[in-house]
Amino acid sequence: MITELAMVGYFGSLNFEHEDITMSRLDGISKTSAYLKPMLIGAPFEGRGDLNFRF
Repeated sequence: MITELAMVGYFGSLNFEHEDITMSRLDGISKTSAYLKPMLIGAPFEGRGDLNFRF
């Protein structure tokens, strides 16, 4: 999903919903950021020049 958003030019914020009443807000933020961090794109692949991969 993050890749698709980047491909269409979206570089805004991402939001998550935390509704687990057994977990604190800080635990929810910590677990969500740890889950999403490996999926974030730091820079686009330099080897493609077609329109779908121009950022």
